[in-house]
Amino acid sequence: MLIIGSKEHCQQVPLLLSPFFKLTMEQQQDVSTWLTNSDPGFISFEAKAAPFPDSYFSAEVINISPHTWWQGAAGCGVDPAFADQAQTLTVTTSLVSIERVLSTFSFVHKIRNRLGVKKANKLVCCYRILCEIKDLDC
Repeated sequence: MLIIGSKEHCQQVPLLLSPFFKLTMEQQQDVSTWLTNSDPGFISFEAKAAPFPDSYFSAEVINISPHTWWQGAAGCGVDPAFADQAQTLTVTTSLVSIERVLSTFSFVHKIRNRLGVKKANKLVCCYRILCEIKDLDC
């Protein structure tokens, strides 16, 4: 499931999907409406209905991490598109990696100011890929 929306919605979706954290009523309604429009299967989670077993909403589950909870739900025959919620909880909410790429782009563009934007962009992409291959922190 690809989550595209406002920054506020994207930050609150993991809290809503977690069976442990509680949003305010207003936040919950806003994010629920947005998420239901994005993925109608969300209603079955919200209603605590099939394909989710009743045991997944019991009080004992509070000691399980949200990621583990969703991985378990994925093993219970939940729609594969809906099982992607576990992946949603692992998404980094930081912009550090994006800022690092933009910083690299700025560095390359300042040094090679004769390069056009397209060529500088290609150079930055190559540089980042080489750093990943060599396991360097560029």
